[in-house]
Amino acid sequence: MDTLLELYWKSSLLLAAGGVTALLARRASAATRHLIWTASLLGALAMPLAGKLLPRVTVAALPAEPQAEVVFEAPRAAPEARSFAVQSMPTPVPYVAPRPHKDWLRLARAVDWAYLLRGLWMCVAGALLVRIVLGQLQLLRIAGRARPALDNEWRSLLQSCGAAANVSLLISRDVKMPITWGTLHPRIVIPENASDWNLEHRRAVLLHELAHVERRDS
Repeated sequence: MDTLLELYWKSSLLLAAGGVTALLARRASAATRHLIWTASLLGALAMPLAGKLLPRVTVAALPAEPQAEVVFEAPRAAPEARSFAVQSMPTPVPYVAPRPHKDWLRLARAVDWAYLLRGLWMCVAGALLVRIVLGQLQLLRIAGRARPALDNEWRSLLQSCGAAANVSLLISRDVKMPITWGTLHPRIVIPENASDWNLEHRRAVLLHELAHVERRDS
């Protein structure tokens, strides 16, 4: 099997297993689900290196096909020609109906399935990459139109929750619920109506968003 194709399906199988595990653990904490996805992604990224370092194990899933024995026979001498003539009758040719499934089998064998699978994988990966880029552009647009939360109550509450100095707190009219993103420079964006929240609600929201910052999953 082609090495690149083998890497594709192994990585896809590992990510699918991680997705199923995270789905089954939907009642667990967000940190647990984040750990499952992190392990799956790291395993997929380490797949090429593991394929180079680890020994290859070949498992015979099916018994080997029996080899046909080839027997060579000596050529026989041609029979002597007869002097009498034999009147030959035309041999009728039986009608054989066409079999469409044979055409499909012939077409399936002619298709380069490895090439098609590589193309399909690249199309899906490209679509996901475009989605990520569009999402980042949308977040940058929201951050550009938002304003910093200069209220002393918000600032003191953010510091009391243990936020690092590089965490920015923004207020935006473009969001309906708090969102967080950024790894090197995390940004917490809260809606405009957050000023109507009581102190306990504000603290709970900030602690939840800071947990995303700490796990670096925002």
